[in-house]
Amino acid sequence: MVEPGQAIILDDSTTVSRMAPLIVGCKPLTVITNSLTVIDTLKEAHGIETICLGGHYNSRFNAFFGYLCEKTVSTLRANTLFMSTSTILGAVAYHQQEDVVRTKRALMEAVDRRVLLVDSSKFGITALIRLAGLSEFDMVITDSGIPPAEAELLRKSNVQLRIVEAAAED
Repeated sequence: MVEPGQAIILDDSTTVSRMAPLIVGCKPLTVITNSLTVIDTLKEAHGIETICLGGHYNSRFNAFFGYLCEKTVSTLRANTLFMSTSTILGAVAYHQQEDVVRTKRALMEAVDRRVLLVDSSKFGITALIRLAGLSEFDMVITDSGIPPAEAELLRKSNVQLRIVEAAAED
């Protein structure tokens, strides 16, 4: 889903940060991110231009949020956003932090295509703040541990769902 010459956005999530080492060979590439983990992963990657979104640093998420981050991303445009969230209840994504939700919404507005990466353990539970309906994403990718009833609900809600086998942990 990532091709040389594109500009992509990788959010601050731990799920998406696992993607960063996998794109190192896809160059030239521009990566926009608010994640210090992604920045650290890509800092030595030749052929990848990294645009860092500033703002207020949040040590819990090892990332930047807030007005400055949101304002910066509003001046940019990218091909694809890869992001995650804390929980999925029904066909809605939720997160527990208001500033994170605002930043993720700003990221969603800056792209042509939105991809939500979410592991199956996050389905069927909720968090405090509604982030987005899953139909706002061009694709939702999860692992094969998703309960069949949850997968069926998403398909009936016209969510483009891709189920993949989870990679074994090292």
